[in-house]
Amino acid sequence: MRPPESTVAIVGAGPAGVLTAVRLLDAAARARRRIDPVLIDPAAEVGHGTAYRTPEPKHLLNTPAGKLGADPADPSGFVRWSSERLRRPVGPGEFLPRRHFGDYLGALLDSTARRSGAHWDYVRERVVRLERSEAGVTLELASGATLAASAAVLAVGPCAPDCGWAPRQLRESPRFVADPWARDGGFSSDGDVLFVGTGLTMVDLAIQLDRPDRTLHAVSRTGLLPRAHASRPGAPVVAPDLAGLGPDEVWRAVSGGRSWRSAVDCLRPVASALWRGFSVAEQERFLAEKSRYWNVLRHRMAPVVAHRLRRIRRDGRLRLHTGEVTGAVEDAGGLLVALSDGQVLRVGLVVNCTGPKLDLRAGGKLVPGLFADGLAMPGPHGLGIDTAADGRVLARTGPDTPLWTLGAPRVGTLWESTAIPEIRDQADAVAASVLSFVTTRKTPTAGLGTLP
Repeated sequence: MRPPESTVAIVGAGPAGVLTAVRLLDAAARARRRIDPVLIDPAAEVGHGTAYRTPEPKHLLNTPAGKLGADPADPSGFVRWSSERLRRPVGPGEFLPRRHFGDYLGALLDSTARRSGAHWDYVRERVVRLERSEAGVTLELASGATLAASAAVLAVGPCAPDCGWAPRQLRESPRFVADPWARDGGFSSDGDVLFVGTGLTMVDLAIQLDRPDRTLHAVSRTGLLPRAHASRPGAPVVAPDLAGLGPDEVWRAVSGGRSWRSAVDCLRPVASALWRGFSVAEQERFLAEKSRYWNVLRHRMAPVVAHRLRRIRRDGRLRLHTGEVTGAVEDAGGLLVALSDGQVLRVGLVVNCTGPKLDLRAGGKLVPGLFADGLAMPGPHGLGIDTAADGRVLARTGPDTPLWTLGAPRVGTLWESTAIPEIRDQADAVAASVLSFVTTRKTPTAGLGTLP
């Protein structure tokens, strides 16, 4: 049996989990230490997660290939791998199918393990509970089995969308799709479609479900679509000195003018520091007044996707609405859905595209259980999980558990924490911290007193 001192459990085998495992293997090889990552996830494949498992070739990456190398020191890694895989030159400005990136991450994990002479395991299970133990942590799986490890990393990715906005009659209808990505792209209903939310999920599904005899409706509180990436990279913009400024001043500095794309992009490396510099009241005001508009500028469509969407709108097959869903009743022809602007739409499907749920205090077992047991606490404003600077999960009671997290669960602490460039940087920090913990802690003799 593998010695538990070397075992690091990684809960989640999507991009965050795989990048953490890769960084752990690399760091352990440099330090000449043994680390055995065990990725735990019910998914059939590693690397894909929710975002990159879609089989639909029209679902493209929202970031050009040249920015998606897994190693920050080698940003062209994905371009080289894609060129070899596709047997053609891939340009750094190309927007490839999303599933392709998941394949790249899976291949990267295998090649890293071979290069370092290390080993990793994959357990196709769901973790339902995590507890402190004398050796570190014990994870309970949905099957009832347990797994012991010296440390664990929560790499759970974005949660399914919240359905709290939906009237009860709509939530109970078989024509309501609560989580479109849980279907792996399968939609069988005829008739028109209403998307609730106008972000990138809606864009993907509108392009997938468009057909000549169907009208697609999309409603959100802003009625705004994501902006598009420029067809050609713009001139680089030097980030202004924004230290000490509040949300309004920062917003004015990046949201206007012809170079807004470059301004937003150059802000990303310092966005988390700015967020932490805001007062609690300023953060709350940003969430209430600016966050939706920031997402419109920040999370963009590939140019070819934007062109397809413009064509669908121009031909009248996609109609945007500003407002909210106020009611829904079953009808012989589908669903009658009332909007806050007074319109009533007859549709065959209503698809929840409101984006991932950020408040993790309800839904599922694992994270709410950590909160209930005092092993973790919600992040600022109830968003995600509260963490230290290195991603270690902060306990509400007792000593901190040897537990780290990265990506979407850190949104309350860092705000910008869901895209690959941010996740790969966090994976570096988490791997370094985990390796330091695992290789320097003393073997416990009794109780939990040896935990730092």
